[in-house]
Formats: sequence, C-alpha cells, structure tokens
Amino acid sequence: MRIMNVEVMQEVSRQIEATMPWIHGITSRKQYDELIELMDSLVEDYDTNQTLIDLMFPVIEQI
Repeated sequence: MRIMNVEVMQEVSRQIEATMPWIHGITSRKQYDELIELMDSLVEDYDTNQTLIDLMFPVIEQI
C-alpha cells in the first residue's frame, strides 16, 4: 500500500495555485475569456488534457 505524501501534495497545491490563480474562482471578464479560449484548445485533445479540463470546467461553470 502506498502512503500519500502530504508534503508533496501541499507543494503541488501551491504550484497549482500559482500557475492557475483562477482555480478558486474567476476574478475578471478577461480571465474568463482567456479560460474559454484555453478550454477551446484543450478539448481538441480531450484524452491528453482531461485532468486540466476537469479542473477548469467547474470554475467556468460558476459564471
């Protein structure tokens, strides 16, 4: 059985928040437009981008 490494997950979380500041919600129309444009390109290769799409979709859907 593999034990989850909390320190590694915390570091990944910090990196996600730094790279994807919208993860906790969209703060501007510009950010929304950029995410829609990004989503359009990501869905072209859904299998490769599924995790990112799964992160983005609920955030975009909140608007």
